[in-house]
Parts: sequence; structure tokens; C-alpha cells
Amino acid sequence: MIETVMLYVALAVTEPSGNTIDEEFRVMSRHFDTEQECEDFINNWKSFIETRASDTAQTLLKDGYKAKITELGCTKL
Repeated sequence: MIETVMLYVALAVTEPSGNTIDEEFRVMSRHFDTEQECEDFINNWKSFIETRASDTAQTLLKDGYKAKITELGCTKL
């Protein structure tokens, strides 16, 4: 059986009032053949991934809401 591993970004959203929404959002991104490949990718590109994910998430939110990355990782599907 071939394993599929996905890179994911977990985000918390804060309302304009400063309250953090209870739900955490996980966005699945790129897929890899092994967990090690995914972890190596994160280690090599972590700063870029975090910046890009934050910027992209922010464009999807209404004015005043803020997205913050709470976790960056790999998961098997």
C-alpha cells in the first residue's frame, strides 16, 4: 500500500474584539510519498511556508480578523 503524507498548516483566528475563535482550521497542502520527505521540506522551507500561509489566510478573512499559525506538520492520509 502506498502511503500519502500531506503537509498541513493549522490556524487560529482572532476576532476584531481580540477573542480567539474556538475552532482551529487545518489546511492541507502539498503531498509527499513519505513522512520524512514532508519533515525535510518543512525544515528547509519553514520560514517561507509560515509567511506564505499567513499572508494567504489573511486575504480570506474579513477586515479586523487575524489568522495565526498554531502548528505546521505532516499527517498520513
